[in-house]
Amino acid sequence: RHQEPLSVLMVDIDHFKRFNDTYGHATGDRVLQTVARAMKNALRNADICSRHGGEEFAVLLPNTPGDAAYSVADRVRRTLSGTRYTGLGLPPEVNITISVGVATCPRDATVFDELMELADKALYRAKADGRDMVVLWGAGVRERVMN
Repeated sequence: RHQEPLSVLMVDIDHFKRFNDTYGHATGDRVLQTVARAMKNALRNADICSRHGGEEFAVLLPNTPGDAAYSVADRVRRTLSGTRYTGLGLPPEVNITISVGVATCPRDATVFDELMELADKALYRAKADGRDMVVLWGAGVRERVMN
């Protein structure tokens, strides 16, 4: 309506089933809460973050072009992967990583459902290429963190 960019992030917690299976559902719930809190802390008041299924989140970033959305997603990814979470019931060597797909209107799509689909495709690319990374639709992998 205002001819401003809108970016969508599709976020998936890497190997989330493993948290539940290994450490229990209570720990899995704490992992979900931790990821949600980290995203909330990284986002502006105008941004919208919601759970989009089991361990996936969708984030709407109004007035945010793709490069800026990539930076937001990567900042959250780096914060999560670089923190130890022993207070969650996880051993000290275990960390939380996320994979993120980013798509932007109007560059990638102008219909909301198409924009969500492209962000989801970018997310699946991040997961297929090794996880713990952000993929900007149409730009490929910008950064890949190797553990």
